Amino acid sequence: MSQNKEILEGFNAGYLLEQHDPALAKQLNEAVSEVGEDFFQAFIEGREEFIKDKSRSKLFKQFKKDFSDLSKSPSKQKGKGRPDKDY
Repeated sequence: MSQNKEILEGFNAGYLLEQHDPALAKQLNEAVSEVGEDFFQAFIEGREEFIKDKSRSKLFKQFKKDFSDLSKSPSKQKGKGRPDKDY
């Protein structure tokens, strides 16, 4: 197997396993963390990438929710918040 293909397969294996069975992925990560082979290092990187992607997704959803809530601020809702007065 070529080195690039080995790295790609390791990365994909880590990413997918973390996505579908995080507990097993964590156990394998701990077991292979000291192995210097490219496949296992790529496995670890794939797992970490999924974790980052998941965090980014959660953050994006939270920003979207916060922005949606901001657009519904009390000053723009009729009858809520401060009274409409001309100063």
